[in-house]
Amino acid sequence: MKIKRAVAAAALAVSLAAGLAGPAMASDSVVSNAPYDRQAAVDWALEHAQDPEPFPASCTWFVTNALWAGGLPKDAGWNADGEHGRLQKSPGTPSATAAQPLLDYLSARYPYTKPVEMDFTGNAVPQAEPGDIVAYDWEGDGRIDHLALVVDIAPGQYPEVAEWGTDDTHPTGYVKRGWTYSEKDEPGWLQDKDKHPAVKAWLWHIDTTYLPTF
Repeated sequence: MKIKRAVAAAALAVSLAAGLAGPAMASDSVVSNAPYDRQAAVDWALEHAQDPEPFPASCTWFVTNALWAGGLPKDAGWNADGEHGRLQKSPGTPSATAAQPLLDYLSARYPYTKPVEMDFTGNAVPQAEPGDIVAYDWEGDGRIDHLALVVDIAPGQYPEVAEWGTDDTHPTGYVKRGWTYSEKDEPGWLQDKDKHPAVKAWLWHIDTTYLPTF
């Protein structure tokens, strides 16, 4: 089953590069639904959004801890034990601190959790719920560069997100922002910025209703 899981993760990475949703992974059995308290995840994110930058300074570590606060269980593939990395050691497994490994893990562990490409020409994302993840690709090259957690849905079905590194040492310190709007680094609409003319984003709607064994 480790081979099957690795194949599913590789297929997901390829599908993201093509802008497509990843395939559901077949499983030998289903054990139960995994609990996910979305409000608890949101509460953690809002409480810690303005903390001094954590070690490691990682958007993924921020999202990971919010998901753990929401009750998604740690396991051998996703935990805070030990460390990894050569030059700068990071705690836990790579899936706890690196964006693509986390998304690959969630897709393999919860096969109904799939990416939906978000449309920068409009703010509405009807599929989004608080507790979901927004994954950003700044260069539009298929490589995920940043993660944020959906913490609210504003009027017009417009998701608002919290993320790491928003403490008040920044000129525009904030707790949450609209998913298409940058509060830092020349504030403005992401799709209008010369710095990221090819920006893309995906909503990862977390669905734990199908929990396979490995």
